[in-house]
Order: sequence, then structure tokens, then C-alpha cells
Amino acid sequence: MKARKNQYDIFISYRRNGGEYTAKVLRDRLNELGYRVFFDVESLRSGDFNTRLFSVIEGCTDFLVILSPDALERCSNPDDWVRQEIECALAKGKNVVPVLMRGFSFPKELPPSIEPLRFKNGLESNTQFFDAFMDKLCTRFLQSKPQNKRVSPWKMLTIALLVCALAAGAVFGVRRYNSVYPRTAAEYALTDELLYCVEGNLSAFSLSAKGFNRAIQAGLRYLNTGEKDRELLESDFALAKDAISSAEQAIVQPSDQLMARLASAPVSGADLTAMYDQALVFRDEMTQRTEYLHSILLADENVVIPSSAKQNMLECYERYLDETIKAYTLCANSLLLPLRDEALESFWYEYLQTVDNLPLSASQWLKNKKEIDADIDACAWNISATINELSRLIGSVGYQSEEDLLAAVRAVQERNADEAAMNFEQQKDKTLGLLLRAEAIELQVRIENGRKTGRDMSELETRRAEYLAMEKSSIRSLGNVKALYGAAKGDSAETLFEKMGRLLGLHCDASALECLEAYEAAIRGSDPNMEAVIPTIRLFINSIRTTGCRYGIIVADTNPLGDGPNEVFRQGDIIVAFNGRDCRTLPSYLDQKNALDGNEFSVTVLRENTVGSLETVDLHLTKDMPLVYLTTITIPFLVIDDAEAAQVS
Repeated sequence: MKARKNQYDIFISYRRNGGEYTAKVLRDRLNELGYRVFFDVESLRSGDFNTRLFSVIEGCTDFLVILSPDALERCSNPDDWVRQEIECALAKGKNVVPVLMRGFSFPKELPPSIEPLRFKNGLESNTQFFDAFMDKLCTRFLQSKPQNKRVSPWKMLTIALLVCALAAGAVFGVRRYNSVYPRTAAEYALTDELLYCVEGNLSAFSLSAKGFNRAIQAGLRYLNTGEKDRELLESDFALAKDAISSAEQAIVQPSDQLMARLASAPVSGADLTAMYDQALVFRDEMTQRTEYLHSILLADENVVIPSSAKQNMLECYERYLDETIKAYTLCANSLLLPLRDEALESFWYEYLQTVDNLPLSASQWLKNKKEIDADIDACAWNISATINELSRLIGSVGYQSEEDLLAAVRAVQERNADEAAMNFEQQKDKTLGLLLRAEAIELQVRIENGRKTGRDMSELETRRAEYLAMEKSSIRSLGNVKALYGAAKGDSAETLFEKMGRLLGLHCDASALECLEAYEAAIRGSDPNMEAVIPTIRLFINSIRTTGCRYGIIVADTNPLGDGPNEVFRQGDIIVAFNGRDCRTLPSYLDQKNALDGNEFSVTVLRENTVGSLETVDLHLTKDMPLVYLTTITIPFLVIDDAEAAQVS
């Protein structure tokens, strides 16, 4: 089907190997800015879609080509799609803009049809200074003009806070405000209800921040005193946790009636909902980080982490908290920007006078939207820099994540270092032994079922024999995991994906990534849907340290039966919860869905956002919607008792 003329402003061409991430980030940011962008998906290049690509290019004004290292090496082949797209854009006289990634260089020779690309004025991709790169691209290189569109300040802040596992904000359209609202009695009544919600959630931010700050200051005092008083530290942390818990009482969810009435007001209901969501997430985050600080402060510094590193971590958290709470107050300022001064007097001079930790007052109130957005961007930059510093500090002491560090700290707290180390090795040995038995039990069931259908079970039989031999060996430790689950020559694609899931469950993320790479090579050209979601799985594994989630069910295809796509799910969505409860495997998802009394249900997914991070999104579905193709990413381990394990021979 031929695309409508001018349906898109910009066409993005890229090579999947090396250029996909940059292409996705560009697409998402340009969409946010109001451009209509066609994102060239290699896995869909078949049949009539080939013709449609050329039609789309013809209708676009700008043609961006992502030049990753070796992106043009295959262009000597006349059938290469990157070459054909460039040829079409040049032949149609499009504004061709090369985006040069680090490490790219033009080949010595190019086909004559695309040789002009070498002389096109392009720009170098810069992810470190991405805003400056985007500004240069939009103002100096693109000829198409964006539609009026802007991003919510909550969304802008979320882009930075995603590394801390915070939820996403909302996106909404442009409204030009001249601060003439409210005027009527009904509008004043609506404003009062609006301010009640804002004040409650700002109070929740303040209480959560106050509690975490108390924990930070208690930690700094504890580290800087010659005689460390653990009882005082315990007392301070108990008070800090109480303060954060009290935030729950302050949080106010906007009512359905308020949201409906805001539809006709200049204040964004989407931003008000985002504020409520962030208050919930911020409270939970402060609780978790307070527990983390409590654990590392009481750890034996010679075993886990030196005092100097603890000091640096606390100082980083102090900076992080200051910038985060500042960003939240700026977002509140932006939310209330459409209100006239008279409607804000009580908010300014009565409410704000009673709230701690919020850098907001009548004298600090900003009325310029661009100034607010610039300040939020500055906060986001500072937050990202602080999180990077924290990651470096945690990594410097030999742990991959705060979760790993917490586990080690708790072990040290329970027993002395030598005993803990000995018991830990014994526990690992016992755990792996049970795991091997469980694997053998599961494989035996699969082998028997496979034989009934006439399938070749030799690979599974070999694996089962290896597991049993290792289980009976006198040498068992988690060091065997690599040999047990690592990618091996001759492994089928199914086995490689399964091994990846097992390794993730054992927190062996690097080995899981190796299995994923081998799996990608094994299915190349044979399974376009799974090929398309491999970058998301890779991002999921690399993001475990920041999301804290190492399980999920990935949506590989939203139209597997060809009867129309499921328009709620997106390819690459990772389901992590069903109706608010953890959902770890596909059978669990199906069981919960089938057990529903009604037709409606909700799922929470991890979804890639505009900057290549994962954010949580709640989706609302019905059982009669078109089906999607799902597959479990992480395979949980079987839990068995000794009696059951004894049945393995």
C-alpha cells in the first residue's frame, strides 16, 4: 500500500548492527519535538513493504542515515537495503543528512549511485551532549518543521531519573498560557481542589526527602565521630524510616471528577497524575535507599567497603537528593504556571511557609516556561552525573549492584568474616547440588514427553547426564555455573535462550549476555520477530542494576496470527506484573489471565524510552483483544525438597 504524500517529515535509515540504538533515540526525541518520523525497521523488509519504503522516502523532506562503523561496507551489493534507501533519497532530491557515529569512516570506493553521500554535510553523533547535538540537527540541518508539541517537565525529569528506577511522566500538547485562570467561582473551586492535590503530594516529597536526609546526616555524623555510637545511629535511622512512612498519609490521588473537570482547564491533568505517581515512587525509593545506607554503615569496613567509600557515597546521595527534590518542585511550578497570582497567594504565603526541604517560595516562583525547562534540564544533568559517580563507587569495591552489596553486608552482620565465608561456600555448594538435581528432574520430564512425539532428545539426554555427573562430583561451587550454562558449540537456539534465562536467575549477567549473543547468531535470518527484540533483552540485562528487575515476559510479536495487531502492547515490551502482582513466567501470566472472572485486566511492562532506558508503563487490556506472541526471559529455578530430589537416579 502506498504511503500518503507527506505522511512523514523525516525518514531514518540505519544498519541494525551498530546503528539501531542511535536511530531509536533520534526517532523518539524527534517525535517528542513534533516531527513526524518514519523509523525504518529492517525486520519488516519483505513483500509489499519494500515498495512502501520508497514511497515513504519520496514523501519525506529529510532523510537521516545513521553511519555506524562499517555501515557502508555491504553497499557494493545492489540488493543491500541501506544502499537502495540512500539511492532513492538522492535520486528524489531529498535533504540527505549523514549522522556519523564514532569509529565510522567512508570506504575508499562507493557505488556511483551513492557516491554523492560522501560530500553531504553531516554531523557527528554525540550522546554525551545530546541536547546540543539535537539543537544543531534541528536548527541547521533539517528542512522540515515540527508541529507544535512539547514534553511534560515530569517526562523531562523522568529521562534522568530512570537510572534510579523512577516512573515515567506524561506527554501532552502545547498550550499558551497568559495566567488568566481562574476567573469564575466554579473555576476557583476547581483550583482549590487542584491545589489540595498539589500541596498533599509536595508534602509527601518533603517528608520522604526529610527522612532520607536524616539518614544521610546520621551516617555522616557516625563516620566522622571518633567513637562511633551505634545506638544513636539506630535511633536516627528509625526516625528517618518513620518520616518516610508518614509520607504515605500525605499523598493525594486526583479524583476522577477532578480529572474530568481539568479537561476544560489550562492545567494539565496528565501532569497532575504524573506528580501523584512520582510521589509514590519517590517514597518507595527513599525507603529502599535508607535501608541500603543503614546496611553499609554497620558493615565491617575491612570486609565489605572502606570508610572513605562510605563517606563518598553519602555525599553523592546528599547531592542526588538536593537535585531531585529541586527538580520535583520545578515540575510543580510548571504545573501551576497557568494560574494567576491571586489564586496562588494562599499556596505561596501559607502552605509553602510550613513545608521543609522544598526550594520553593513566592520569591523563587518562576513564570518563564523556558527558564523552568532549562533548570529541570540542569537538574537532570546533575542527577545523572551523581548516579554515574555512585555506580563507580559501588563498582570499585567489587560488587555489581546495591542488591549484591546488601546481601554481603547482611551475611557479615550475622557472623564473623571467617565463619561467614565458610558457611557461604557451603551454602553455595548445597544450592548448586539441589539445582542440578532439579534440572535433571525437569529434563527427564521433557525427554519423556519428547519421545512420545518422536522428537530427537539426544541433546537433552546429554545435558541431563552432565548435570547428574556434576551433582555427584565432590567439587561443586558456583564457579561451575559457567560450564553448566555457558554457551557451548552445538547448542541449539532453544538451548541458548534457555541457558540465558538460567544464568540470569543465578545473577551471572555477563555469561547471560554471551548466551544472548550466541542465540542472536543462531537465529539470524530465521526468526525476525525474536531478532527484533534482542536489543531490548540486551538492554533489559544491562539495566538490571538500575531497574532491580531480573525477570519478565517479552512481547516478541503483536500480530502473530495475522488477524490484526494488539495496539496496546508494543514489540519489545517486557511484562513484569499482572493486576499489580509480580508475573515472572508465561505459564503464570496465562494462568492469571484464564482465572479472571471478568474481561478486563492490567499489566505492568518495562518499555524502552526516548533515551534508551527502560521505564515502567501500566497497560489496560481485555481478554478478547488480539493475541500477542510472548516468551519468558528469565527461567526461575525449581524448588524441591530432599525427598523429591532422591527420586533422581
